[in-house]
Amino acid sequence: MKKSKKNRAIIVLIVLLLALAIGYAAFQTVLTVNGTATGDFKWNVHFTENTKFYEVVNGAKASAAITDDDRAKVVLGTASTTGQSHSQDVTATVTLKYPGDAVILETEIENLSTQPAKLTGYTIEGAENGLVILDPNTSAIVKGTVGSNTGDVLNANGGKCKAQFLVKWNADEATFGDSTNHKQTFKIKFTYSQDTEEKSLETRTHSDNQ
Repeated sequence: MKKSKKNRAIIVLIVLLLALAIGYAAFQTVLTVNGTATGDFKWNVHFTENTKFYEVVNGAKASAAITDDDRAKVVLGTASTTGQSHSQDVTATVTLKYPGDAVILETEIENLSTQPAKLTGYTIEGAENGLVILDPNTSAIVKGTVGSNTGDVLNANGGKCKAQFLVKWNADEATFGDSTNHKQTFKIKFTYSQDTEEKSLETRTHSDNQ
């Protein structure tokens, strides 16, 4: 008799467990969201073809840029550039004739990106061995660029600015460049970064609000 009651209790427990399992399975639902995210952007900050050099005349920037005819006459402080429009690199060739001679290098930078671009920094390399690079408006060694100071923003889709540097043979140094060919290489590097807001919300994965 006791064995029969025990068997019935086991059977009742199994039935209850099966009923619970069937009950949970009956109310299970899977909801799925299918989507596609597309990044729609263009990043394009470059030099234009308007990189020019100007002579320094009577302590001021000449009114007109140095031309091919000027270079053919071997004027003092002559210079030329190579580099195509919409390029990240411009190659400048400068000829300085004596200590104190100088030219003004003027570059134009354009932002064709779909986002604003901010100048976040720049570096000057090679200003040594008689070569100095100055702010043409103050004659001080460059700490910022004219028309393109750190923090300045170029608008998206065509914003432009110009940056100028005075490239000069130090008047206090009789020698220039290396001892073999008296050349001194230099680089001026601009760093631009997107000037956009990072968008975020408070952490929340589900809401009952409409």
